[in-house]
Amino acid sequence: MDSSLVTEEVMENPENDKCKECSDSDRYDGGRRKSSLLEDGVRRRSSVLESRGFPTSEQQNSSKITDDYERKRASVKRVFGFPISIPFIISNEFCERFSYYGMRTILTIYFTKKLLVEEEEATLWFHEYAALCYATPLLGAIIADVFIGKFLTILFMSMIYIAGNAVMALSAVGQWGLFNKESSYDNTTGFWDHVPKMWGPLLALHLIALGTGGIKPCVSSFGGDQFKTSEGVQLQRFFSMFYFSINAGSVIATLLTPELRGMKCLGEATCYPLAFGVPAFFMVIATGAFLIASRWYIKIPPLGNPLIDVAKVTWATFFGKESPEKLYGVSHEGLSFLTHFHRFSNIF
Repeated sequence: MDSSLVTEEVMENPENDKCKECSDSDRYDGGRRKSSLLEDGVRRRSSVLESRGFPTSEQQNSSKITDDYERKRASVKRVFGFPISIPFIISNEFCERFSYYGMRTILTIYFTKKLLVEEEEATLWFHEYAALCYATPLLGAIIADVFIGKFLTILFMSMIYIAGNAVMALSAVGQWGLFNKESSYDNTTGFWDHVPKMWGPLLALHLIALGTGGIKPCVSSFGGDQFKTSEGVQLQRFFSMFYFSINAGSVIATLLTPELRGMKCLGEATCYPLAFGVPAFFMVIATGAFLIASRWYIKIPPLGNPLIDVAKVTWATFFGKESPEKLYGVSHEGLSFLTHFHRFSNIF
């Protein structure tokens, strides 16, 4: 058979064109379904924001201020072009970082030299504490986004932080019966050596890890909430000052706290109560500075956390306790975990 005839027959076969059209149609329908899922999520997210008093995208692009939060932002007094609450937020961050790094700088020395813990065990406790400090921000973010908002999360976690610092400083006063493990007197130097019990520092470290983790994800975003949508330049300058305060607090604390530890106090050759007490005092100042500006803050209510939403969809998809249709108002067709993850990543 002539090859040209075969080619013409294949080209003229309507079944081939029909299959090609079906394939193109299937791809188009699949893309349209995914697009509709994304659009549905964006619409629902916008409706939730609008119902809670937040501006829609059209309102944000409008020159006329129609949102309550924007009106409050516009009415707040400015200091050097910034909302009056911003210096208090930056001061809070400076003092909190001073407290954190001041205590952390001498922590390993405190375990090995004062508590007489083996170096391996001291390293274990130090790294457990550091790991908790970087894990608990997930908990703090969920509490702020889902339950009580950023302001109350920062406030309550700061109180837990202060409690941890207080326990750390008080437990370092080894001669007190509640914390004293053993005591000895050196006739040569004329100093006492009081060894505190381990439960005080360990309790303090866990409280501090919870407190700093609850604060960490909230303060910077809470500061950003204070600015109007048109204040992009001021917002960039705020974050520059904010991160400068972080580094300034950590550097000063790292240099100062070892000097405080080397002082003599309470009949001992070292002064761990003072070295831990100064960071505790700075944490009290941080919380006080944060509270002073309470009446000027823009306090946005919790809007929900994408991790919680993804967890709900995953549970509904794999275990069927709640259908995706019940959770999100869309059909189950094409509603996989990856689709939900992609949808929420685009929304946020």
